[in-house]
Amino acid sequence: MVLRHLHWLGTVGPVTTRLSLICIGAFAGVEPFHGLGQLTPAQLASLFPSRRPITRAEVNAGSDVWRAFTSDDPRALNLIVHRGMAELPFMQGAIRRYLEEFPGLQDGLSRTERAVLREIRYAARSARELFHALQG
Repeated sequence: MVLRHLHWLGTVGPVTTRLSLICIGAFAGVEPFHGLGQLTPAQLASLFPSRRPITRAEVNAGSDVWRAFTSDDPRALNLIVHRGMAELPFMQGAIRRYLEEFPGLQDGLSRTERAVLREIRYAARSARELFHALQG
């Protein structure tokens, strides 16, 4: 969603609304931390003072990644993973994880499919237990 919105910002011309970003890699007491969606409304509110204005460099970087993400050829995303992206510090890991969902060269399975099969093989689980095991 961030990519799409950054790309859109790059297409609309001058924006008079002040737009800001909260970009964190950890939150005290939340382990493991995967993202803002894990936080309660009060925890999110505590981050509001740390927001910062979105920069033109971030908008441009987001547009570049959005074009690669929506391309028919995922190799452009692979290039971004290898060169990194200082403007969007968590993007490299997010893209790397996304690319792991493409079929593997050895077995044709994605990372998630391999994980499901591994969990089923080593522990008989209900669908609920399997879902929770895969979230860790």
